[in-house]
Amino acid sequence: MGTKNTECLICGDKIIYSDEVQDVVCHICGNKFKSNAICENGHFVCDKCHSNAALDKIIEFCLETKEKDATIIVQDLMRLEFVHMHGPEHHYLVAAALLTAYNNNGYGDKFWNLNKALKEAKVRASVVPGGVCAFWGCCGAAISAGIFAAIIAKVNPLSKEERGNVNLLTSIILERISKDEGPRCCKRECFSSVLITMEFASKTWDINLGDTQSIKCTFYPNNNQCKGKACQYRK
Repeated sequence: MGTKNTECLICGDKIIYSDEVQDVVCHICGNKFKSNAICENGHFVCDKCHSNAALDKIIEFCLETKEKDATIIVQDLMRLEFVHMHGPEHHYLVAAALLTAYNNNGYGDKFWNLNKALKEAKVRASVVPGGVCAFWGCCGAAISAGIFAAIIAKVNPLSKEERGNVNLLTSIILERISKDEGPRCCKRECFSSVLITMEFASKTWDINLGDTQSIKCTFYPNNNQCKGKACQYRK
């Protein structure tokens, strides 16, 4: 299935994005889909085949780690097998890291259960397709932070103040992402989402998810579209 520094998981060549969806067949599972993205050689990998193995590894790691800082957890998750440089697995990765830090710092009432929370976050994140940052105008990493906040604050569509807080959080993250000119970088957007959520959680709910206030990226050699020193996490 390729390596972390490739574009196409099948052959490693460049992914081509179209303005219009087309009928495609996943090279791995053989199921039919509609997509805007195929590689130069015509390969297509569906979101499920791209990320499912990674999601299982993420849950396994989160249930075992004792780390309390969400910035460290999110980078540890990025180094796991099957977590690629880019991809929809990042739509779950942010929520998983934040939920784990929340758990390991001793928060949650008597009904709290990390395994249950991680599985719920996985269900929610799995319906967010790849490419939403461009095609929907709402980055999946920001959505993932919102999933975390919604779970710990027990938000539903009829909630009042907390429903507002969840949407406020994602809006702050999206504003930050909107200022990062250049092509998408799943690692960069995850870093911003985690750091902003940590600050927001501290101010809004008096929750400490770690003390780290900055991240220095080590993943850029695998990113063919890295902005270099123009990226805030390369400086």
